[in-house]
Amino acid sequence: MKSSTSGNDMEPAVEALSSTVEDGNASLLNVYDVSNIHEISITSPKLENSGSSSIDLKINITNRSLDYLGEYEVLRKRVNPPKIPNREVLFAKPTAKPNAVKGFPQKDGGFLLTPFEKNHMDEQFLKTNVEVNIFSNQKEIIHPRDTYKTPQIRGVKRELAKKELSRELAANWRDKKILSSCKALRAAGNFDSLPSAAVARKIRSEVKRSQDRDPDAFCDLYKMQQDKNWSILIQRISSPLEIYLYSENQLNLLFKNKGRLLKMSKKTLFFDATGSVVQKFNKESKRIFLYSMILHARDQKETVGILMPIAEAVLCNHYADDILRFLLSLKTFCQQHRMRWPICQRIVTDWSKAIITAVISAFNDMKSISTYLHKCHNFLTQPGGNLEFLVVQLCYIHIIRMAQKDIATCFENQEVIDFYTKQIVWAIQISELAEFYSWVKGFFTILTQKNMDGRIEGILGNLKKKTSTDDVTVEAGEEKECLKGEIPLYEQSPFYTKGLEIMCNVSTETISTPHKENAFFSKDFAYLFLKKYVAYAPLWTNIMGVHVSKGSTSVSNSPVEGYFSRVKNIILEGQRNVRATDYIRKSCQYIESKLVEISYRYLEDKTDERIKSKQEELLEEKWRRTPKKVKQNFNNKLRLTQKIFKKYNCESFPNLKRNMRDKQFIIGKYNNMFSKLWSDSSKFWPFLELIEFQSLDERKEIYNSVVEIYIHILIWESKRQNVACFSCLEGHQLFYENSPECKSKLKNALTECNQIIIPILHSNHFTLAFINVVEKEFIYIDPFGENEKSVRTFFFIFRDILEDSTIWLCKKVDHYIQVDSFNCGVHICQFVQALFQSADLTKVESPSEYRKIMKQKLMDFTDNLENICLHCGGICNDDSVKCEDCGRSIDNSCRSYHYNNSNEIRCALCQSRGKI
Repeated sequence: MKSSTSGNDMEPAVEALSSTVEDGNASLLNVYDVSNIHEISITSPKLENSGSSSIDLKINITNRSLDYLGEYEVLRKRVNPPKIPNREVLFAKPTAKPNAVKGFPQKDGGFLLTPFEKNHMDEQFLKTNVEVNIFSNQKEIIHPRDTYKTPQIRGVKRELAKKELSRELAANWRDKKILSSCKALRAAGNFDSLPSAAVARKIRSEVKRSQDRDPDAFCDLYKMQQDKNWSILIQRISSPLEIYLYSENQLNLLFKNKGRLLKMSKKTLFFDATGSVVQKFNKESKRIFLYSMILHARDQKETVGILMPIAEAVLCNHYADDILRFLLSLKTFCQQHRMRWPICQRIVTDWSKAIITAVISAFNDMKSISTYLHKCHNFLTQPGGNLEFLVVQLCYIHIIRMAQKDIATCFENQEVIDFYTKQIVWAIQISELAEFYSWVKGFFTILTQKNMDGRIEGILGNLKKKTSTDDVTVEAGEEKECLKGEIPLYEQSPFYTKGLEIMCNVSTETISTPHKENAFFSKDFAYLFLKKYVAYAPLWTNIMGVHVSKGSTSVSNSPVEGYFSRVKNIILEGQRNVRATDYIRKSCQYIESKLVEISYRYLEDKTDERIKSKQEELLEEKWRRTPKKVKQNFNNKLRLTQKIFKKYNCESFPNLKRNMRDKQFIIGKYNNMFSKLWSDSSKFWPFLELIEFQSLDERKEIYNSVVEIYIHILIWESKRQNVACFSCLEGHQLFYENSPECKSKLKNALTECNQIIIPILHSNHFTLAFINVVEKEFIYIDPFGENEKSVRTFFFIFRDILEDSTIWLCKKVDHYIQVDSFNCGVHICQFVQALFQSADLTKVESPSEYRKIMKQKLMDFTDNLENICLHCGGICNDDSVKCEDCGRSIDNSCRSYHYNNSNEIRCALCQSRGKI
């Protein structure tokens, strides 16, 4: 058979074919009827136009060694055409461009096939040297089934080859662009010249990993901690994963400028945890949480404050013991650096038993939540005392969400649900215990009475009037953890006992004339509310928070939640589960920037308001330094330690005017007591001055001379024999300076005395060493809590003095833990008194009350001051003058200095008292 072409249409003609043309349904590579075709002849129009005889160009498809089916298999393996059959082929037209992968822009390389490439394609894929130009009319040609298969396959392969070459050229173009990209642009983050987002991500990951010290995440963290630049922030790492992050600079913010930042935050820190920040080291470990303690510094005039992390921890275990271990490490760090503990007076956190238990144990030294509830109950039922423990308060938003969920499970009426929700909102703002019990009584009356009468309607009306919130915009959500354990804590709460008593009383009351059924009745919710809410009233109401900050009514945990949002979206730039070292680097940058910002905004030395109004004086330039005026006062060494205190409680010695503060006033002398206790009493200063006595006012740091005199008064009162007492200076020289003289004195005292008392004053903090020679015991007491390293060091110093140190024991005693920064001297005196009486050191009086006792005893045991000069303490002669009002003597030298040699005078104290 032959196929000829006529004209320019070049449409193939098919003769004597058993198969017919199917409209668009012919399969290009269908081989079912291939046996009917024996020969195909194609005539080229170019040869016909040239005038020569037509040449039959035959394609060798009738070879028995390579039949149609075999040829098709060879081509299919080489070409790999798409599985979808091509129903219509557009010859001499470019095929559609392949879809580029999103994020990977490609550049199509424009090219033309060279003769060499054509020959190469024919030789490699078609195994023939025939060159045929058939498809050049740019028209859609529908082929019959089993006809012109070989040219079709040639066209398909040509298009596939074009695509493959295009991809190779585009890949070469991308490689050239990446190689030509400047390294400086990559470091600066300029990825505009990069070809794709994948290349940018790869560059970022390479930059991050270039900072790693080790491919392993934990080894990288360990090597980072060994670096001295990072060891300041990374306090501890361990496996299972525990990372403690805090520094001295962060904690010092709380105490700078007399605790200004802590006052701005209402003496409150915020503590909570979040996940998806740090990735796991071990895939089988639990979820990694970031625990953060946040300070929210904001001035009253500002709308936006500063969120500053004080301490952070990355933990893989989330039990109370793991969180407590982190907080105890923070406590030890503060004590080692002589910082006040606790560092705040209130912590706001989430409704989590593990966090609450850890906070109470670390800050209040309480073993469980029930102990804290009893402590709160004793404080609230015995008004007048000072708050000497840290307050834990829960976020009100979480409380409302929990209450909404519990109310919705017990009630279906939306009006009832809204009423009880608003009641919870009102209860959160209650600040007095009596008011809370009164509200609980009305609340239980509504819940436990099935029928309603006039009295219940009146109670319901009163409760509705208390709802100060029209709408509660809090979405209901599930809480992660509730206060439930093996032993129910609510049964141990005194608030539960009182609430149960109230509920029993109101539920047994009879209704006179019931009007209708009570829609608010539900005993199930009453019992649930009693056990879950009333039992833990100090945690979610404001009855304890009002003693920390009087102006606040409810507290929220939004600062720490806002900090977590900032960490995930800004600090980490939207990344999640990053390496621990990557988070530490970015967190350190944030902390350093906030330290600078806080110092600039809040901690700079502010100009005195009195100077601000005198702008003309500030413009004057003074090139010479003004010489400092030296005051000629008696006993300057004692007076230079602190300024004179502003107020004084005793009627005999009123407040002093500013121009009288530089004068010395002797109000006590104890030569008689010292001479009877010691043969040589010259080592103790026998006089008590007014400024030293005024240091016993509340919230003041007392002088070392007051501590020494009061310890001697305790020795005198107990009538003990063979008791030695060292001065605070000698205690410091003995244990901190290793003084040979003090060692020799202590060695002699060990052979002569039964008990030795050594008060120590170091870095403005009082501690006590008590030596029982009879029992061979050495006791060291630090009001903040003993550091094992310090105890061991002091005991070794003491043991070096002994001749036989094997029989001596370093004994540890339980004692009251100081909760402020100014009562260490008072606690030392309390501990000495308790040791003399063999009493419990954990049960001591309130420091404010004990200060009054110390004042009274100091005045009772003083010597007669009739002939003692008021100002210098010397013995007055007969020619000395006396005050006209109080009768105190004034020496002639002091009279000439203070009163201009006047004969009839009133002392400065009487003059000040007369003008009050």
